[in-house]
Amino acid sequence: MFSRPFSASINLNHLMKLKSMVALPICWKPCPFVCWKVIGWFCGVVCDAEADPTHRWDSIRCRLDNASYVNVPTSPAADGLVIPPPENTLFPRFGIWIMPDNRSPGILENFLEFLVPAEDQLFSYTEQCVNHIPAGVRLFGEADRPKAKLHTWLAWQAEPGKPLGQSITKRVLRAESPSCQTVVNWIRRLYLA
Repeated sequence: MFSRPFSASINLNHLMKLKSMVALPICWKPCPFVCWKVIGWFCGVVCDAEADPTHRWDSIRCRLDNASYVNVPTSPAADGLVIPPPENTLFPRFGIWIMPDNRSPGILENFLEFLVPAEDQLFSYTEQCVNHIPAGVRLFGEADRPKAKLHTWLAWQAEPGKPLGQSITKRVLRAESPSCQTVVNWIRRLYLA
């Protein structure tokens, strides 16, 4: 079941570090994904950078350091982070992707804007409309502007209001973008390597 023999020493300290590392992402407001695989186990976390990607990364790096992961970089790699587990532990290989691109402030919807077809004229019109809503009339906060733009654009499609996943499946959002391929490659490195 594990990719390395079970001869690694298991002690309560290791188990408590692992438990706290897997449980703490809830405090970050991410979308945690923990996946078992026949030949090993892996932990992949996708979270939003929000306004400060450096602060988000420092928070994650601190938790990885506290869990005894070694060689954790001072800043995330542009192509996502995948690090091996610490020696002599049963910790998972750990991967982190910070939306939208591991460098910029933002959220999932900022990333999904990269999947809007380049030739789409409706998206620029959507952006103009959302940006010109008077402050006294606008109900969403500044941090939610990317959500307002993307979901307004999805509401104006031939099949209005499709959820994000279905919008990719139906090819309203196009997964061929280089940004999307970078995330796909990160997922492959984490789960298939």
